[in-house]
Amino acid sequence: MTDNTRELFNKKCMVKLFPCKGRSITEKVARYPKVLYHSGDSSGSGTLREKSLYPDGKKSVFSLRIDVDETDNEGELSDYLGLFARYSQWITLFCSAGAFVGKERILERVGAAGLDIQSHGYYHYTHSDYTNIYRDLRKAKRFFSDRGFATEGFASPMGKYNDDLMKALEDLGYRYSSDFSFDYLNFPHYPRIGSGFSKVLQVPIFPVCPELLFSAGLTEEEALDYYINAIGLIKECGIPVIVYAHTNKFCGKVVSLLGRLLKTVQEDDDLYKCNLTDFACWCFRIEDRTFSEKYGVLNSSVERVISAPDKSLLGTPFKRSVWAVVKDLIKETGDLEDIVPSEELADSGLKLLLKKTFKKLKHKP
Repeated sequence: MTDNTRELFNKKCMVKLFPCKGRSITEKVARYPKVLYHSGDSSGSGTLREKSLYPDGKKSVFSLRIDVDETDNEGELSDYLGLFARYSQWITLFCSAGAFVGKERILERVGAAGLDIQSHGYYHYTHSDYTNIYRDLRKAKRFFSDRGFATEGFASPMGKYNDDLMKALEDLGYRYSSDFSFDYLNFPHYPRIGSGFSKVLQVPIFPVCPELLFSAGLTEEEALDYYINAIGLIKECGIPVIVYAHTNKFCGKVVSLLGRLLKTVQEDDDLYKCNLTDFACWCFRIEDRTFSEKYGVLNSSVERVISAPDKSLLGTPFKRSVWAVVKDLIKETGDLEDIVPSEELADSGLKLLLKKTFKKLKHKP
């Protein structure tokens, strides 16, 4: 196995630093964007046998992913509905089902606006073991199905990825997922699982969200300029332009920024605009399934050149203290969280006791 192949199959993630207008933000993403290794060499340039043209012969595709982690009240999402209505065919909402319990009317309003609604799980947490992952995903799928939404796409909370997640998604009939701890800034492909490849397509995105930019102190003008520049760089590399945002306390700023950004994108004739589910379905239509089952990547008879975007978009390793690394490792390995009710966990004995103790400590006054 070559070094390039090893990195193509590398599933490790790390915290990276992304520069933005003289400031910087951090995000936990894949150790390497796999475009560097798909493209033939670690410098990020070369040929990849995949479809050379996007739908309608466009240079790239644009899609907006919005993660709905929580919903405090109807007004919070109402601020987005005008934006949704204007660009409904370009947007996919990944919703945490539990956030809509007792507030189903909000979900109905969003669905009526023509939005593509997919799953962000039931609780805003992705476990490390198959059983707990499967239970959460199944509960979310049933919730959406009971309300008329047939979810086939998933985005993991916090972008977290593991092989058990792919197995659970596969068993529940999901067709694609979008998890930047596995990959980002790349053409869709299938993760390697054991000696073969998952049946669930990974759709990488650009992992810098507006909320992080605003938290770093950027103004709306600076954030808009940052995204316009990033979109141009990504498009020129032949990589899908998929940006994402959330619905949260920065709602007002984000809605205004996205409105201006989408208006700019609308005028770009090089971009085919669609939601993530439509893009994933297009990938399924053009792939050679025999080839992708063997190599994990889509294929066609046409060669196209793809390359990694500017290094500023790829991020650089962020040096963290040993204690910070160890603390995160303990939390993630033990699935120590305070989100999922203890009675819903598929754990017992010491592991369950540790989780319950952690929850009590987190909620202690």
